[in-house]
Parts: sequence; C-alpha cells; structure tokens
Amino acid sequence: MYHGVSGESAAVLDQGAGSLDYFSDFDYRLQILTDAERYIGALVFDKDTDVLEKDGSVFVWAQYSGVSDVPAYKTAVEDRVPRWVKDYAADVPGFLTAVGFSKNRGSLQKTYRASYENALASLLPRLSSKAASEVIDAAEGRITRNITTGSGVLEKVMILETWYDKKINALWTLLVAKQKT
Repeated sequence: MYHGVSGESAAVLDQGAGSLDYFSDFDYRLQILTDAERYIGALVFDKDTDVLEKDGSVFVWAQYSGVSDVPAYKTAVEDRVPRWVKDYAADVPGFLTAVGFSKNRGSLQKTYRASYENALASLLPRLSSKAASEVIDAAEGRITRNITTGSGVLEKVMILETWYDKKINALWTLLVAKQKT
C-alpha cells in the first residue's frame, strides 16, 4: 500500500504509408510517497501463511490495520485462475482498478515491482489525458505521429491480490486506488 503516488505516462505511435512504417512505445515515471515510518507499525501478517521465500527474495503479504476503507473484494476463480486475470479488469465500487502484468524480470522481486508499476501506469491516462498529432515529412514519405500523455495523483493505493502463473513464469497484480481530490 502507498499513501500516495504521482506519475505521468506517454504513449507514442508513428505510422507511415508503408507496411513496415510503424513504431509504438509507452513509458512512464512514478513518484511514490515512501514515508513508511508513518505506517510500518500498523502492518499485520501471519508468519506461517503470509511469507514466501523464492529465488533469494522474501515477500510478506501484510494487511495495513490503519486503513478503514479497504474494499471488500471477493475473487471469482475459474479453472484455478482469478476472474480479474482472465478479464483483465475488476469492479471495486468506490475505487479505480487496474490489472498489471509482468513476465519474469530475473527475480520475483523485480517481476512483482514491474507488475504493480504497470497497473499504476495504466491508471494515469484515466486521471488526465492529452493527445497531440503531427505529420512529419520524411524522405520515404509522410509519418503521422500521435502522442498521448497522462498524469495524476493517486492516494490509498492498495494491491488487493497477486497471482503467479507458473506455466509462463509471470505475475499479475490487481491494484485499486482513489484519485486525489
């Protein structure tokens, strides 16, 4: 959980007249408010069931007792896969929701971080978006460039669930947040 996250994202799409004249990229920058000393004492976990050690990393699933409005969310499971993984979406009343995904990044810790950062970055265009388009004359012809940017501030950011797909060695994250007002 994070008390606050601010960020910005940009998606670029270049298209030309030829069949191979195509370029797409997406990047983001997140600034996480990390004053953990404010809430570290309020984290609660069961050392027997909420601790996972894998590939030299230790993960602790903890609940933050200092939050009164943790959403009551019950995952529907189909063929041992959470419904939000299959639908790439979830409905949690009163919260913005996002699903992040990451394939193996060399360690479970890096994979986990990439998964929840992807979920956070996907929320930014929903908070505030701007789009711009331009035509560029190049020697090979014209290229149309479309740039979409998103930005915003989130609060009460919570990872409700994660799901690890052992078949493809990838991690999914269900994240909820509130837009800072």
